[in-house]
Amino acid sequence: MYTFNQFYPILIYPENFDGKYGVLEDEDIEETDLPCVEITFNVPLKKNDLDILLKYITRFKYIHITLRNYESNVWNDLSFLGKFKRIDSFRLSDNTFDAVNELKYLPRDLKFLNLNATKKKLDLKFLIKFQMLNELVIEKQSKNLDTVGKLKNLTSLTIRSITLPNLDVFLPLSNQLESLDIKLGGIMNLESLPKFTKLKYIELWQIRKFTDLTPVFKTKSLECIFIQSLRNVVQLPNMKELINLKFFHIENMKGLYDFTPINDAPVLEDLRLVDMIHLKPEDIEPLVGHPTLKYFRAGLGSLKKNNVVEKMIPLPENYGRCTYS
Repeated sequence: MYTFNQFYPILIYPENFDGKYGVLEDEDIEETDLPCVEITFNVPLKKNDLDILLKYITRFKYIHITLRNYESNVWNDLSFLGKFKRIDSFRLSDNTFDAVNELKYLPRDLKFLNLNATKKKLDLKFLIKFQMLNELVIEKQSKNLDTVGKLKNLTSLTIRSITLPNLDVFLPLSNQLESLDIKLGGIMNLESLPKFTKLKYIELWQIRKFTDLTPVFKTKSLECIFIQSLRNVVQLPNMKELINLKFFHIENMKGLYDFTPINDAPVLEDLRLVDMIHLKPEDIEPLVGHPTLKYFRAGLGSLKKNNVVEKMIPLPENYGRCTYS
């Protein structure tokens, strides 16, 4: 997987204020050793400039394209995407977009797809074409959501601002999904989560009315847990069943005070308490002497409190992302 600093950026803007087409500047196509390119189209390119761009990007190993809505531009013709010999990753960031049929110009072997919110929900049936898709991000797109469960190579799913009664619509992915992010929205019932036997990473962020982490803590395959801004969560369940958990990120969880259950996490190595300004150093005392911790980070809102905790648990901080096997 490539990181953001490995991407060479190309930004396509209108050649004038009212322009319907963009212009490719000389500085957009300079020599570079970077392996990847990220092309952001705010408007289409004219044919000559598009031909130059297509020739230039043949040097890159990975090609990402983003479509954005700029001023009054409307993306109702995506046929130019069909001229790309390869597109590995695609993001739609245009809330006015409704020409779902135009997405037929994306290649069948697309690996990453990000669909931002649109004023009119897109019919997700079109996704069935992309059977090589590894990673999918969808925001406020729930029409024919069951199509997601038919993507045979999908291993990473992010759902944002979507309300569902439970996770059952995704159960067809239970033997393949490795990463799941649930952000905003209102999915309160995660009872089926332990059925996702290959799941290694989960992130839960600002889910409305969510209260119970028990299903998460019963998912034995998890190696990384990231929880943030779940204001109604007031208790950590028992962590004995998290036999693979190595990374635990807790951020802005204002209802949590008791961290004793963390002592039962048998192989936990990296613990981060971020933006936990409601805590006092004595709230951290139960974690002193955790037998497997290698890294610890505490953000309690003041240098004074942080320094006290640092003396209590003198372990180095780790700022890298969670990586799982």
